[in-house]
Amino acid sequence: MLRRWFADTESRRTDDAANFRTRRGRLITSSNATSANIGSGPAQRPNQSKDPNLPSDEQRPDRWFDTSAFSLPALYTFGSAPRNSVLGPGFANLDLVVAKTWSVAATRQLELRWEVFNVLNHTNFDIPSRIFGTANFGRIFSAKNPREMQLGAKFSW
Repeated sequence: MLRRWFADTESRRTDDAANFRTRRGRLITSSNATSANIGSGPAQRPNQSKDPNLPSDEQRPDRWFDTSAFSLPALYTFGSAPRNSVLGPGFANLDLVVAKTWSVAATRQLELRWEVFNVLNHTNFDIPSRIFGTANFGRIFSAKNPREMQLGAKFSW
């Protein structure tokens, strides 16, 4: 039955497509509240004493990077943390589309589509909180969308 449904003929056409995307984590710059007394404007950075990036097996949403690598700079001084010293979570996603089109008449077609986004239901975390001195520093509180599916039909004439 399924083989006959998916078989292409002059009046039926099956289309499918897969899209796999992946990227390395975003680089993040940590910042802190005003301690250099420069007012609002460019973000001020804390001091950084070591590499804050944890090995991947130690990264968790409640502790994405080593927050002990940062400290508050002396009053009226700038911190030593460089730009983009923290590597945020990466991204991996697989989307899938299966579509079937039937010719109903010479100029009419019926298309059914099933689309699945994030097929593997992989958790893609957002970036961690980067404001030094807050209770949430280094923690992640959100993620991208989980698996989503949609079914659609289109009649063209």
